[in-house]
Amino acid sequence: MTHHHSFCEISIINLAMVHLVFFLFAAHTERTGNPLTVVLNHAISCINATIAHILPGLIKQRYNPGLLQSLFMAPFSAVVLYKFYLYQEKSLKAVLICVLFGSAYGHGIALLLPLKLTAMGILNELGFLIWSLTALILFPAVATRVLNPVVLKKGD
Repeated sequence: MTHHHSFCEISIINLAMVHLVFFLFAAHTERTGNPLTVVLNHAISCINATIAHILPGLIKQRYNPGLLQSLFMAPFSAVVLYKFYLYQEKSLKAVLICVLFGSAYGHGIALLLPLKLTAMGILNELGFLIWSLTALILFPAVATRVLNPVVLKKGD
């Protein structure tokens, strides 16, 4: 049996990421001077836009929800990742770590796992909302603690 994500689930993901989490990440970076939270957020966005929207749109030759926004977000996020690459003295390792960590945590723990639990009936839409927002709001703290010593060459 295939679970089709409800409008509410899709809206929660998009509204949470675009209107809440992006703002929180930017504020965290502005306050701390640490670019990792913004870079990780754009790593999640770039991967999601490409894999979940642009490639399926090209392969199936039809529109999917999120495709139009992804056509703008993927290049913008790629520019952010490129600027981070330059900031990190052209360290491809730093960018790849951010993309892998951002994708695994941001997609796996914060989005895909609660979507699966919702499809299985373990979480309802409110549970999905609480899980995803909690995971996404905690993301800057988790990311900077784990990745600071591994990734950053510059900074405070």
